[in-house]
Amino acid sequence: MFKEKLIFLIFLILHLLPLFSVDVMLTLDGSSHLYNAKLFNEIIAGNETVTAFYKINTEIVPNYIGHLSLSFFLLFLSPILALKLLHILYVVGIVWAFRKLVLTVNPKAGWLSIFIFPFIYNGLFIAGFYNFSIAIIFLFITLRYWILNKERNDLNFYGALILLFFITYLSHSFTFAILCLTIGIFTIQEAIKSKNIWNIYNYGKKALLPALPSIFLSLSFVLKREASYSYIYYIDLWKSAIQMWFLPVFDANQKFTPLWFILIVLSFVVLWRKNRKKGTVFFIMMLISFVLYFYMPDDVGYAGVFSQRILYLGFLFWILWLAVQSYNKYLVWSITLLLFVFQYGRINDIEKWAIYRNNKAKEMLKVAELIPKNSIIKPIRKLFIWDFFHLSNLLGANKPQIILENYEAAHDYFPVEWKLNIEKEFKENANCYFETTIKDKTYKIDYLVVFGYGETDIPCEKQQIEYAEKNFEKFYESDFVVVYKVVL
Repeated sequence: MFKEKLIFLIFLILHLLPLFSVDVMLTLDGSSHLYNAKLFNEIIAGNETVTAFYKINTEIVPNYIGHLSLSFFLLFLSPILALKLLHILYVVGIVWAFRKLVLTVNPKAGWLSIFIFPFIYNGLFIAGFYNFSIAIIFLFITLRYWILNKERNDLNFYGALILLFFITYLSHSFTFAILCLTIGIFTIQEAIKSKNIWNIYNYGKKALLPALPSIFLSLSFVLKREASYSYIYYIDLWKSAIQMWFLPVFDANQKFTPLWFILIVLSFVVLWRKNRKKGTVFFIMMLISFVLYFYMPDDVGYAGVFSQRILYLGFLFWILWLAVQSYNKYLVWSITLLLFVFQYGRINDIEKWAIYRNNKAKEMLKVAELIPKNSIIKPIRKLFIWDFFHLSNLLGANKPQIILENYEAAHDYFPVEWKLNIEKEFKENANCYFETTIKDKTYKIDYLVVFGYGETDIPCEKQQIEYAEKNFEKFYESDFVVVYKVVL
């Protein structure tokens, strides 16, 4: 047991290294979440400039947990440390919750709880989908709590279950739906095992009653919003599944063949056995997830990337099913060694990726220190820098700023939304100038921040850069960022 725990700890330390090798691991949406967490705090504090443009969404929507966590961390930590702490809590949280769930189903199956490590730095986390990532942790925690306590009837049990369901919903509504479905299948399985059909009712009501408030909120959230649907072709979904679409490629030469080999070999080993197998519910949920992957839309208007999320959940249930089984010790040692070698190389690639993005994030934070607070900032992102799509939001992570690039505030399913959408007004300003008038009040851009490599393909932004070059003072300049002070 000691050896198994030691191996798990070694894997954990290895996977924490990328977070400690850089000041900040920059994710796609991470900058935006950090900025809006800062805006949330400024609204609460009564910042008059910020409250003139932004307001808090009073609807209890998903996507709150990640933002509230960052908002709290920002009260006593710098933006870099707040983001780092969130990343650390995610990595430790997901491996701990996975391991605990595995050991709850099979106390002798601790060795292969290391299966979770290849799936930590998935494409959804790298995209900065923090709320979805946190929801996975609470999916594991709630399933474990249900398995351990489903025979109870006391108020503490119901109170804890209500809270766990609610936190999962506040993190991500789709993951909450998957959680409810999984517990439903657990309930049916328990009834079949006990040969008492009434146990579906007995166990079902224990789960349904605590889940009802969150189910109501989830339905209310979905039904209030009109959505258009878009799908991905089946052939593309097949190709993406084979390529493990949800795992980002940090090195162009990287292949996931070793991971496929492990999954397929262990699946054959388990299916070949005639004796009773554990984790049947996980196997069923794996199959359901893969079916949903091919039939659910990828985009529902107010939320997207569903196909990748469902595929990821399918693989999580797959590795849960495999991890709770018992295996020959020589097979376990072989799998452990192969996984370690595979992940060691992948962690090196992640570190290289993180260092490059860290340098750009640090430069943007340096620029942010030079710009006075409560400024209106117009960022222009040049082409060919998808990874830095929301990098400009770091300009408002430490000081309160009004940045004219805030995709979250334009939607009503995040904690902060526009009260006066000045970003939209400037985009629709036909003369492409640096000021606009809204209800007889004139608003002026204070700083123009141009960053990235290549050229913008938006004519208005090209015109603004050309005008700034001729008429404005360069406030800051490097090979990556140029800042103009707008003087009209």
